[in-house]
Amino acid sequence: MVAFAAQAHGVSMIGILGTVADYSDPAAYAKSAERARRFGFSGGTCIHPGLVATLNEAFTPTADEVAYARKLIAADEKAAAEGRGSFSVDGKMIDIPVIDRARRLIQRYDTIEKRLKRS
Repeated sequence: MVAFAAQAHGVSMIGILGTVADYSDPAAYAKSAERARRFGFSGGTCIHPGLVATLNEAFTPTADEVAYARKLIAADEKAAAEGRGSFSVDGKMIDIPVIDRARRLIQRYDTIEKRLKRS
């Protein structure tokens, strides 16, 4: 319910599904961060600087995810030009919520890329 409420109000969910206190096990922390991302979280917290890279990796969209999101958006533009609101890509039905997620993923990726270029 928290995920639905956050999304309805345009609020990003930040957190880890698990403990942040055990910073001695980066692999377990990465698993918790990846699980949080699958549940709709867009970032997490850590108490040790040694986990920042793990956290960044878990919440940064992969090249494959970005490519697929771009593919969806291109297909959406084509479908819109044809007057269609939903369509199929790779055997999956695509509609507005899926396109919205794709746009947010690309926006997050672009923001991360810009920040990395400034560093």
